[in-house]
Amino acid sequence: MKIWKLTPVNGSGYVRIRAPSEMRAREIAFKSFVSKEAHRSTHPTDWQNLSWQDAKQVTCILEEDDISDEEGFLDIVKKE
Repeated sequence: MKIWKLTPVNGSGYVRIRAPSEMRAREIAFKSFVSKEAHRSTHPTDWQNLSWQDAKQVTCILEEDDISDEEGFLDIVKKE
């Protein structure tokens, strides 16, 4: 697995996700922030309105390789 850092271009924070590819990391973020009410209350910064697949709205950088084989969130950081 790899660790990906996805950052909305509006600078409202970032998420770090463990996934095998950038595409899969973006998919995990999309499903979590667009589809689930729990994250909407955590992130009133309209992350649910972002197109997580669009590099113009959300940047994605590879931070490091990881030995774990489990996908998922590592950090969710919201900036006020």
